Amino acid sequence: MLLFGEIGWDTDASAFAREIGVLDADEITVRVNSPGGDVYDGLAMMEALRGHRAHVTCVIEGLAASAASFIAVGGADRVIMREASDLMIHEAWGFAMGPAAEMRKSAIQLDRISAKLARIYAEKVSGSPEVWREAMERETWFSAEEALAVGLVDAVEDARSAPDPVLARAGTGRVFNSFKYKGRGQAPRPFVMDTYRQEDSMSLEKIAARLGVPVEKADEATVLAALDEVLAEQAAEKPGESECEECGITAPAPDSEPEGEPESEVEPADEPEPEPEAEAGETEATEDDEELTVTVDKTTLKELQEAAAYGMKARAQDAVRARAAKVDAAIKAHKISPAGRDMWINRMEADEEVTTAKLNSIPDGTFPVVEIGHNAPVDEPEQSPTSAAHFPKPSI
Repeated sequence: MLLFGEIGWDTDASAFAREIGVLDADEITVRVNSPGGDVYDGLAMMEALRGHRAHVTCVIEGLAASAASFIAVGGADRVIMREASDLMIHEAWGFAMGPAAEMRKSAIQLDRISAKLARIYAEKVSGSPEVWREAMERETWFSAEEALAVGLVDAVEDARSAPDPVLARAGTGRVFNSFKYKGRGQAPRPFVMDTYRQEDSMSLEKIAARLGVPVEKADEATVLAALDEVLAEQAAEKPGESECEECGITAPAPDSEPEGEPESEVEPADEPEPEPEAEAGETEATEDDEELTVTVDKTTLKELQEAAAYGMKARAQDAVRARAAKVDAAIKAHKISPAGRDMWINRMEADEEVTTAKLNSIPDGTFPVVEIGHNAPVDEPEQSPTSAAHFPKPSI
């Protein structure tokens, strides 16, 4: 099957679903080259692929951008990219008209759709939706090798055939022209390449999973607190050394003492010569040096370790409250809508620095609490929050 051109215009969900429904096959290959389009048509096409009994392979031959990307990533059992192809993800967008209340409804609807799409990408890579929502917000472009590295696709294969003439259609049209970048060559390197799913390194998410910390809570403070807690428990159980079986870290226990060595049968040595007397101004290091070492029993050590673990948890809770306070301050300044509080807090947990900078960049009063006027007679029919001249439905 071919999935070429703009979704909702060159191809639509009803025709696509009909073609899928009549196929009696064990294997279906969908060749993709599309800049995306209508988000709901895209979701319906993805579900049509998911619902078929066949094993579905999506081959991205030129471009899988926007809605085409989640059709491939979410609808196929196996995703292949050609070496020269690109994949792009971004947030849902659309047009709206009407008073401020309608604009707020439109924003909430777009946030809800974008959160749903972030979960589709996260399910493919077994990762955090918050990370992928951030990647969507930045309009992230992936080359074939980059998409493979982060887990969005399963293989990169060379077709060794002449390109289909229809491929040229993906790079034109109203959907493609709305993108911030015009291809992977103009877009920055995906930030998830440095922070997410690197096969040759131990990511924060992987460490969190092995320690039993939920992925969505895998910030540095929480992971360190969990690690300290595991080490403290092991230290109390093993006098000689503490070992975190999940993460493979071994450390000497503070209260361990070397076992006594057997007495060796050797000839007595000559008596040592007497130490020279200390000169004036010099003192012997005896009691003062001993004060540098403190010996405690196991019970006291365990109490100290528990107190340290409690302190780490308290510090993590303080960080959570501090992030929430930043979001609440933005709501108070009418930078963002109260309805989006949970979403912004999740973004804070994923990347506090970037999210804080974004909140600071939003002007005060962006979301006013009172109606500020009409741009049309009040007796005109109410407009849909996503209505527009040529985008009647949310698109991606």
